[in-house]
Amino acid sequence: MRTLVVLLMVTVMSEWCRAGELLEVNENTKANIGKLLNAGTKPNVHFADQIDGFNSSTLKSGPIVLQDKRTIFISDLQYKGKEQTLSYWAGTSNPNGKKTLISKQPFEGNHSNVDLSMSSLTITLDNVTFIGVGEEDHLLAYVMLVNATGVNISLIREDRKSVSDIPVYTVPKCCPQKQLIYPETGCGEVPQSVDWNVTIFESNVTGLDPDIILDGSQYELNLYHYKPKCDDGQLVAMSHNEIYGLIYNSSLIIKGEGIKAHHQFCVDTSFDSSKRLYETITIVCYSVNEQVSNLYIYLPG
Repeated sequence: MRTLVVLLMVTVMSEWCRAGELLEVNENTKANIGKLLNAGTKPNVHFADQIDGFNSSTLKSGPIVLQDKRTIFISDLQYKGKEQTLSYWAGTSNPNGKKTLISKQPFEGNHSNVDLSMSSLTITLDNVTFIGVGEEDHLLAYVMLVNATGVNISLIREDRKSVSDIPVYTVPKCCPQKQLIYPETGCGEVPQSVDWNVTIFESNVTGLDPDIILDGSQYELNLYHYKPKCDDGQLVAMSHNEIYGLIYNSSLIIKGEGIKAHHQFCVDTSFDSSKRLYETITIVCYSVNEQVSNLYIYLPG
């Protein structure tokens, strides 16, 4: 089955909604976004290796992204237990054998993302056989790295933090690697190299400044394939005229809509046949029922 994505022009709201706060935005924000799309340094874009996520009765996730040999990104974590802290493990044998604690982290709620760094450990992905999550040392779920489909560990890049300290924004890509969105037909092959233009706001855990947009030289864009789910709304291709962007934890914030997690949005390049150009689009699960246009985009199911 194919998922229907409707290209919709959304009325811009006057306030942001984030963690119960209302953040005012001045009228320069939209102009700044327009400038970003036409000027500035393009970001370094990395297409990360990924494996299927956790899938047990107690704990599930989206894809697990292998950013480099010491950095792991777990997307869309979902946990049914009662513990407030989860333990993340790297094993060097079988799941019942020896394992090393990567970190303990507070569980931040369903559909949250988890960043794991092994920079302080003596092991790397070269000698890790599985990644697991547990309540203390009791594993709730694990995934094997040995013989993982489509992944050659030896080809994964080394620890990028040893050569660069700029932040990495790990973002779901709508179509598989080396494909883009054709509005009339869905995902298809990329005929040429394309630029990626995304809006990333200056932000941290305490808030954001929507009037400061990061230049491409200030971050790296790390892409992995994960199509959004939208059980209680409709999938919408946002216009660049709308005010939205990524924040510190790689989530998407939309003026008037609030924050979208990784199971609710993706970015990709789309080919506009009428203008004969490529552009970066953001597709989100949009819950507001609005009048839609007659231009449709299809994503493969």
